[in-house]
Amino acid sequence: LGVLAYPLSVLRALRSIHAFRVQVMCDGRARLLRTIQLSIGNGRHFGGGMTVAAPARIDDGSFFLCSVRPLGWREGLRALTRLSSLRAGEFTACDPVYVEQGRRIEVRTRVPMAVSADGELVAHTPAVFELLAGAIEVFVPPAYLMPTGEEEAHVAQG
Repeated sequence: LGVLAYPLSVLRALRSIHAFRVQVMCDGRARLLRTIQLSIGNGRHFGGGMTVAAPARIDDGSFFLCSVRPLGWREGLRALTRLSSLRAGEFTACDPVYVEQGRRIEVRTRVPMAVSADGELVAHTPAVFELLAGAIEVFVPPAYLMPTGEEEAHVAQG
């Protein structure tokens, strides 16, 4: 089908999505959500470039949770544009996407649901995600480090 294969695959996948209810506890703040996808990450992107939250950084000491409520196709397009700009705490009842930020996130569902990391099944709900600052030491080439404001000023000056 050439160029039509990808859109047809997306439509086929969308028909198999089922909404579910999830109780989320983020740093002691409880919320009950109806969602089609719940993602938790400690970096900006997931799933090949989807944005969890624009301000997220791998070293900011917190997780970002992103939940997408069940949507019609028009709302789905709107959600895609909001995913790249939402910040934790900006959620309103009319938004198709809910974003929360915290160091400890608990996820509970009525029936156990699969939890995957990088496409691999790693657990089932209930699940707890907690950041442990300084738990591992990572060495990377300097080119991979994101400059801070002070370093940017130094680079700009010479």
